[in-house]
Amino acid sequence: MKTHRTIRFSLLLGLSLSTATLFAQEANKPPIKKLIEKVPGVWKVTEVNDGKKKISQTVDSTAIESIEFTREAKYIIRNKTQQLDSGLYRLNEQQKTLYLESRLSNDTPPAEWSIDVNGNTLTMTGKSSEATKNFKYTLTRISHKAGKEKRTTNDTKGTGKKIH
Repeated sequence: MKTHRTIRFSLLLGLSLSTATLFAQEANKPPIKKLIEKVPGVWKVTEVNDGKKKISQTVDSTAIESIEFTREAKYIIRNKTQQLDSGLYRLNEQQKTLYLESRLSNDTPPAEWSIDVNGNTLTMTGKSSEATKNFKYTLTRISHKAGKEKRTTNDTKGTGKKIH
């Protein structure tokens, strides 16, 4: 009878220790970031595909060069010289879908993009509309700080004056 109790006690003790070890390992893992935490920042376009065809970014001066996503759910699309589009964005975490609502066209539904963020790489693949469904953009994060005004001069004091 004592042998059965000793075996039971040993089994319970072993099970308790292994469970405690598993909980300790889980507690030490960093929390998984949601898309809404990964997307804000400035992203530079590194590759564009139209279907299976890779498109050269240098051929077209109006080509998208960067996309900025702010923490206030706003986006700005720029080329080398100017802002091309801006508006609001929404994310569906479960479906990994990004919705871009342009300020330029109020009468069209938001553009839908499947997105994946892996480290400093963002992949956007067009989903529904004829204008986007064949496109795939690969972007690389160039800044985590979204929504901050960028300096375009070598003005170290931040006065806004261009220094020649």
